[in-house]
Amino acid sequence: MAKSMGVSQSTIREALGLLENVGLVVRQPNRGTNVTKLSNKETGDRLRIRLALEELAMAAACPLITAQDLAELEYLSRAITTAIERNLYYEISQADLAFHRRIWLIAGNPVLERTLHSISLPLFAFLGVFHKSQLVNPADAQPHDELIRALATRDQDTSRLAIRKHILLSHSSILNPVETP
Repeated sequence: MAKSMGVSQSTIREALGLLENVGLVVRQPNRGTNVTKLSNKETGDRLRIRLALEELAMAAACPLITAQDLAELEYLSRAITTAIERNLYYEISQADLAFHRRIWLIAGNPVLERTLHSISLPLFAFLGVFHKSQLVNPADAQPHDELIRALATRDQDTSRLAIRKHILLSHSSILNPVETP
């Protein structure tokens, strides 16, 4: 791989280490490195943890959010919509991740942000693959406008319910039997 890319083996090892740290590859000593295969159970487990942590992030962001933050979230929401309309699978998942990461940053809790990133990055990465493989219909993505409106109220309960509904509706087939709001 290093030779075909024109880089050193240490560069490849470092890149694979980074991918392993975020859960995108699995290294097996003396056997090689493989792309992570998320089972339905692991995907469901990650989504349930993400759901709880996203509720925490939304509640934490409420008192801290600014008009500039809301404008940036609106911009990111439009980027998601545009990517969906154009069937740009990779861009959909990247814009969606950027939207949620912005909320995590606004929450002002670096531990929460890192944990959400670690749990969610493989989900968003594989979402692009699922879109492209037509295993998931990008048109079924839940709009993010409701999340922006909830944050604009600065009400923690409203924001928690909005993100809960958003995630449960977006991933209902995986998260069942978690109760819907």
